[in-house]
Amino acid sequence: MLTRSPLSSREAAAYCLISDFKIALGHRALQPRRRRQRAKTVRSLCHHLRSPACGATAGRRARSRLGSAASRLCSPGRRPRLPRARGGLRAPAPTPPPAPSAGSLALARLGLRGRPRPGSLGVAALGEVAWRRARPGRRRRLQQVGTVARLWIYPVKSCKGVPVSAAECTPLGLLSGHLRDRFWLVINKEGNVVTACQEPCLVLISLTCDGDALTLSAAYTKDLQLPIKTPTTNAVRKCRYNDKCDAHSDASPFSILSEASLADLNSRLEKKVEAANFRPNILISGCGVYAEDSWDELLIGDVGLKRVMACSRCIFTTVDLDTGITSRKEPLETLKSYLQCGPCEQKLYGKSPLFGQYFVLESPETVKVGDPMYLLGQ
Repeated sequence: MLTRSPLSSREAAAYCLISDFKIALGHRALQPRRRRQRAKTVRSLCHHLRSPACGATAGRRARSRLGSAASRLCSPGRRPRLPRARGGLRAPAPTPPPAPSAGSLALARLGLRGRPRPGSLGVAALGEVAWRRARPGRRRRLQQVGTVARLWIYPVKSCKGVPVSAAECTPLGLLSGHLRDRFWLVINKEGNVVTACQEPCLVLISLTCDGDALTLSAAYTKDLQLPIKTPTTNAVRKCRYNDKCDAHSDASPFSILSEASLADLNSRLEKKVEAANFRPNILISGCGVYAEDSWDELLIGDVGLKRVMACSRCIFTTVDLDTGITSRKEPLETLKSYLQCGPCEQKLYGKSPLFGQYFVLESPETVKVGDPMYLLGQ
């Protein structure tokens, strides 16, 4: 019997298929040398099918070869001679008791239902099944890399964020009730967008949502209430921030940062900074320092996210969140000392340091604080 212990799950599926055929059909075992050769062929094909370089045409060829190799590996060889009866006629062979078909056993081992056609077509069909189980699109065992520690929504760009325990992930960002991430922004009389880079005191404005009204509050001023639904009589200015969405996030709807990376930065600073200085939507705990830089595809609960680019940092990070005064130095200078991009990426990021990662939504669902986060691609 073929050894399966050192094989991957995809290769093991193909070997289980071949082993089931040999047991169920009762074929004579091949010579050890030929069996090893054909098993090596099946193993190499499984390895080729899950490689990224395997295209559609090459996949069909390898899939056909996999079915043929499985067929040859469990071929019956010579038919046994039947005893001759008197008169030169062969005596009929005794009818064997009914046994489960090889196709049924192999499909059951692979977790599938159905019966293949008899003969070589059944072997080829199960070769197809083994290929589909070995292809790269199959979901593999998930690896947990962290846990959602905190969630923030920033309804007005550059104003204070609103911490939430759960939010719906949409193509435009997080949504909780009437609060959508970076859905509103401040403009001046000329219609130009104003952020905390020009007016640092914007970080002192907090927001609450009560019913259909949005309340903006700040120290030493009266509260300002605005209707969430704009009256049709008001003049509406449509400020498109980029070509893909109307939400006003800098580069992507989701910004992710880890607690470990923030702690490493604070270990280099005299005055500690908070996660709010970098305005992430999702703060992750339980991962390594700058582990988020290597994540490509993530699954948080049932939410699928895909990396777009790193977060380049500007003087916004130097604004004191308690006073609304910018120093224009820290933590930006420290970040520049060890988190600069490489020469090949300077055209994209310039001389800005990189801290955190931007992601886009692949499968919309609800994310909650405490949800485990799994790595799908690195």
